[in-house]
Amino acid sequence: MKIFLFTLLMLSTCLAYTQVKEETKTPQWALLMYQEMESETSDVQKVILAYDEYYANRLFKKNKHTWHYKMWLRDPGTYISNTKAHGLQQDAERELYINKRNTVSKKSGTSWSPIGPIQNHDWNGNVIDRLTHVSSITSAPSDTNIMFCGTEAGEVYKSIDAGNTWLCISMGPELVMSEWDGVTAMAIHPTNPNIVHVAGEGHLYKSVDGGLNWTLLLAGCGKAFRMVIHPQNPNIIIWATTIGLYRSTDGGTTINAIMTKKCYDIDVHPNQPDSMYTIINNNLDNPEFYVSADGGATWTIKTTGFYASAAIDRKLNGAAIAVSPSNPNIIYTVLLGDSTATDEGLIGILKSTDGGESWFMPVGYCGDPYTSTHINYCGWSDQFMCEFMISPTNPDHLIVGTKHTYKSTDGGVTFQRFGSAGGNIYIHADIRDIYQAGNKTWITTDGGIKLSTDFYTNDFNNMAYGLHGQDFWGFDIGWHEDVMVGGLFHNGVTAHYKNYPDRFNINLAGGEPQTGYVNPSQNKLVYYYEVGSLIPDNIGQAPTTIVQRPFAPNESPWPAYRSGLFFHPNCYKTFYQGTGTKLWKTTDGGATLTMVKDFKDNTIDSVLHVAEIAIASENPDIMYVTRAKCPVVNVPQLWKTIDAGLNWTQLSLPVLVAASRVLISIDPTNSDNIWIGFASGLEYMCSIQNNMNGQKAYKSTDGGQTWINLTSPVLDGEVCHDIIHVAGTDGGVYFCTQNSVYYRNNSMTDWDQDNLDLPFYVSTNVGKVWYKHGKIRLGTYGRGVWENDLYELPAAPIARIMVDELEKNVILSSCHSTATDSFYFDDYSFMEYSETATNTWSWQFPTGNPSSSNLKNPAVYFGASGVHTAFLTITDINGLTDTDTLNVSIQSIPLPSLVQEGFESGVPPVIRINNYDNDHSWTISTPPSGGYGLSSYSIVMDNYSYNKPGEHDEFDFILDFSNSTSPWLQFDVAYSPYSITYGDTLEVLVSVDCGLSFQSVYYKGPAALATVPIGVSYPNASTWRTDSIDLTSYMGTQDLLVVFRNINGFGDLLYIDNINIGNQSVVSVIEQGKSEPSFTIFPNPIKAGEVLSFVSNSKDPCKFMLYDARGKQIMYQETMQHISIPKNIAMGIYYYKAAFENSIFKGKIVIR
Repeated sequence: MKIFLFTLLMLSTCLAYTQVKEETKTPQWALLMYQEMESETSDVQKVILAYDEYYANRLFKKNKHTWHYKMWLRDPGTYISNTKAHGLQQDAERELYINKRNTVSKKSGTSWSPIGPIQNHDWNGNVIDRLTHVSSITSAPSDTNIMFCGTEAGEVYKSIDAGNTWLCISMGPELVMSEWDGVTAMAIHPTNPNIVHVAGEGHLYKSVDGGLNWTLLLAGCGKAFRMVIHPQNPNIIIWATTIGLYRSTDGGTTINAIMTKKCYDIDVHPNQPDSMYTIINNNLDNPEFYVSADGGATWTIKTTGFYASAAIDRKLNGAAIAVSPSNPNIIYTVLLGDSTATDEGLIGILKSTDGGESWFMPVGYCGDPYTSTHINYCGWSDQFMCEFMISPTNPDHLIVGTKHTYKSTDGGVTFQRFGSAGGNIYIHADIRDIYQAGNKTWITTDGGIKLSTDFYTNDFNNMAYGLHGQDFWGFDIGWHEDVMVGGLFHNGVTAHYKNYPDRFNINLAGGEPQTGYVNPSQNKLVYYYEVGSLIPDNIGQAPTTIVQRPFAPNESPWPAYRSGLFFHPNCYKTFYQGTGTKLWKTTDGGATLTMVKDFKDNTIDSVLHVAEIAIASENPDIMYVTRAKCPVVNVPQLWKTIDAGLNWTQLSLPVLVAASRVLISIDPTNSDNIWIGFASGLEYMCSIQNNMNGQKAYKSTDGGQTWINLTSPVLDGEVCHDIIHVAGTDGGVYFCTQNSVYYRNNSMTDWDQDNLDLPFYVSTNVGKVWYKHGKIRLGTYGRGVWENDLYELPAAPIARIMVDELEKNVILSSCHSTATDSFYFDDYSFMEYSETATNTWSWQFPTGNPSSSNLKNPAVYFGASGVHTAFLTITDINGLTDTDTLNVSIQSIPLPSLVQEGFESGVPPVIRINNYDNDHSWTISTPPSGGYGLSSYSIVMDNYSYNKPGEHDEFDFILDFSNSTSPWLQFDVAYSPYSITYGDTLEVLVSVDCGLSFQSVYYKGPAALATVPIGVSYPNASTWRTDSIDLTSYMGTQDLLVVFRNINGFGDLLYIDNINIGNQSVVSVIEQGKSEPSFTIFPNPIKAGEVLSFVSNSKDPCKFMLYDARGKQIMYQETMQHISIPKNIAMGIYYYKAAFENSIFKGKIVIR
């Protein structure tokens, strides 16, 4: 027996198993971070600088270090050793804000309201748990219909219908939870459901009226992991926190510390409630298990067989306890951390069958090696994602919640992942709480709440309806339509459209995006990551990708550190973005980007990123650019150009004590009027914000030459998160902070708080004015989206004209088409209006067709090259008017005679897309989707998401066939109908009279068009077909218009690629964009081993180079006419460069 016990002890203490394993070296920035975590005065800024420098020239890859970094920045106080001092410092900051909120003047009248989202959906219309971070949940033992849950952002919600709907009850000043607090533990009186206790970051609260009012019981007690109320003596309450175990015997009136070491969990014997269990960190990174027999008054350590590591590099990150409801002698603990240096976050499960007196490990050893049966179900978790629960009926059935959810049916010997990606049940990652009441098991995550009545065997439901505690890391709204889009922390990109039910959203993409932008004219066109997509008309439909941008802008969860997409005030296909130290511009909606300016200066901090960009509405040649380094305290920069970016001047900023970022807003009627607000470093660290008092908000009336300080004591302790000028007011500006919202104009002597019915703490990330309805909307951290009437409405409208392109290249032809060569104008005015009110638009186009219009967004055709002027007069709902003018220009380009296009470089100028309803239309596909699998891109029409049967969407060519000898049209197609009922049609038409009449030369309905059967996945190499059309009868036509027409039937995606129009054996390379000198290759496509020929008017030899898709040169040959393609070359897309003495030609070749 002694031998057995000794062996068991050796296994549990991890001294009997060793393994040699190659260790991954911890980067220096991570070593610094762990060092600072243990410091009582953590230098977070130093770690952030080291992190940024490390990843400046390295590919980012998630690992346990980056996970801890993210969580540390979210809540540094959790990791700080002296969390009590940190909490008391927060309390002092909190008290200052409470006093100010109670004394500063406030706007009366209209109030704020939450506008969601309260429910998120996938593309099929299913409710998904990508909504809100929920940290804790409980139900009333005496009435399980009454439930409470707490969010990571410090909100408390209540349900009176068993979790089907939730209502926020933490709006008032009594329950003062800031964005960083997090409600991590809660419990309800066993017989009185109105008595509720909740705990957050160092604060314990109590309500005796069901959450209407709250009393602070204790501050500075660390973050609570768990809270229990004695089921037979509810005056006994026990809290397990980061700095100890606390106990009250009078319902919370007095609270005493029972232990002063980090206490991870506490659990109660289901039949003998005086028997309690807890597990602590002994401050040496080893756990200790304690048992109490007197309701938590005294505790006895139990060491027999319990885990302890002697390794010097051991680490204890978290622990949890579970007591079996059906057999209370069975107790489990799960331990997270490293028993030795080779572990990767999981120590393992320990089990007791005698009420905690002795322990063993079901697997037989702790930590590494992890196998297919002994899997590492920890991930990168720590105590904040370490949850444990036992089935109410079977003690061998366990659920562990860490980064994901795992289930064991053999008493912890083996586990299978069943939640999140990779499991048979989708549960959002990062498990925050597991709670059980009877046969109901609740799991809260970073995405919401799940419920199962069979311990997650078959039954599971989303139960987060009504929660609106989202962390918006990016946010934007539509100009004309009710559109909202934003990136949510750990919940992907979410979007709302006016057709959706109130406060309902769809999920566009996953991840942790700091993104979300709306096109100012085409409001359904939203941008996120590198994608631009049309959000669907209705929930249950998929978005349609419109553009794939080369790269994303600088994006960050921190205010004022991000760049974003900043649209030209007169052109909705032109926008600017900052990426790294560079300012970029696009004029084609993001398909291509051109660098405007690299602000890098090696004589200063070269990692000052391009952040905010302000473009003058009255004169877009004037722009302001801010540069910032976040959150390290570096002085930010402000730059200005008055010639659209050709030349730049750095402006002097006001003298600052400490600031790292600056926000800017500009008057649309006077570009000399600008407002700036300063953001410091990590404001939630409480050590920086106060030293900027008196230096937070400034105004300039001379374009940044001199500054007027608008700061007053009202802004003491506040950090600017956004500053927003309201156009048409007398200098009205919002100052949004980590706590509240303030407003001031030129006639006001000080700032007002505009916070009626806002949560007591509301931390704005991005604020946006919706002029159409006179509203302001806030995308917040942890509070969702809030809306209010503007503090004051603009005194008069400000007219602004916007158009799709300021310059158009029009093919030189008598066959100009009104529909395809039109300029698409739109109103971008600062004006309150309604579709049913008396507001009007009056357009004049003296040289256009039509010459006038009363539409909001007319399409106008100008028949000649040169400059053309548009005039707009607007009338708002109050009868006030304003006017604007805008010049557009047309430049003619030669008419091509032969075309070959594979869409690898986007849609070329020779192709014109006709989107008659400004909805879904032809666009470049998402790779890989090229013809026969030989290229990446094609052009696609998304009929699956487009329910307008009979609607025409077209693209066309105008060609000169006057000298053609053998005209043919050939293209590749891939398509399958959605079903027998829903299918689409492709028609090809030609016109010889500039579109007055058409002849159909190709018409295939769903069945004939299909290249694969219904239900077969496509496109891939085997799902394409090549169709040919003989255009011989049109030889000699000078202006031949060829139209590809999609006729919608709500079917599926239609792909077109490799369009060849003209002689099949000779191909003109239109991408090179040059007419003199000339260069033509043929045949193309070509097979390996064949001879490629070229025709050129150059008399010099050609130096011909061939490159693969990665840019590697695979062939070089000097020749006068013929080029031998290697026999061993693989099929695919290749790129060539043909160099002559005075000219270079580039293009692509398809090897089939």
